Amino acid sequence: MDSVTKRYPDGTVAVDRLSLEIPDRAITVFVGPSGCGKTTTLRMINRMVEPTEGTILLDGEDLQQQPVTTLRRSMGYVIQNAGLFQHRTILDNIATVPRMIGWGKQKSRERAAELMERVGDGHLARTYNLVTDFGKIADPIADKAIMGAALICLSALGDLPWWVTAVILGRELGITVLRFVVIRYGVIPASRGGKLKTLIQGIAVGMYVLALTGPLATLRFWVMAAAVVLTVATGLDYVKQAIVLRRRGIAERRAALKETEV
Repeated sequence: MDSVTKRYPDGTVAVDRLSLEIPDRAITVFVGPSGCGKTTTLRMINRMVEPTEGTILLDGEDLQQQPVTTLRRSMGYVIQNAGLFQHRTILDNIATVPRMIGWGKQKSRERAAELMERVGDGHLARTYNLVTDFGKIADPIADKAIMGAALICLSALGDLPWWVTAVILGRELGITVLRFVVIRYGVIPASRGGKLKTLIQGIAVGMYVLALTGPLATLRFWVMAAAVVLTVATGLDYVKQAIVLRRRGIAERRAALKETEV
């Protein structure tokens, strides 16, 4: 932005000779009191407001020389309040511009889900069953890393038998390796049983951290026992899913190969 000014017909100067360079791949924040020109500056970048003087270059190109529709569709920006389509979900609001430029509905929603995951809203993406392959793999791995660290610490302190930690970590590491082995055929997402297993593990670990005594100490033993049973059971279920996924993938590849030969 080079000496950019916005002066309205009544003489009000919203932005006065602003010169600014915003670097690529960096977060830039406009901070200031109400009425200082933050919103006006942003609106001039996508030409919702035209500058009175000065030039704005994007990647070396003058924005005034670009078709306004093409310019706006090349940018990502969050629309607030009345700018949102109230009858659409958050996901579909994000996917509006991709649909406008010709992307299919599924591709647009998958891209929107990927962006939501990137800013930390994986729960919303999972709600619409639009978690990316990376998210399907990374989400359970993160759960395993956190739980594994807690179990190792408890065993090192002598509060939890090492064999319990070995069983749980062995299962978790084995399933993680299995996911990567069959990834060429597809992704095994975290199941409800797996989520329940993680929840029970978390409750059990929390009870051990609290160093409970008496009846509660007995209760924590049984909660941990339930966690071990769920860990093994869901592990076997993942192995079954992996076998089915591999067989299906091989069959699909063979069918595709036959069609190519014909």
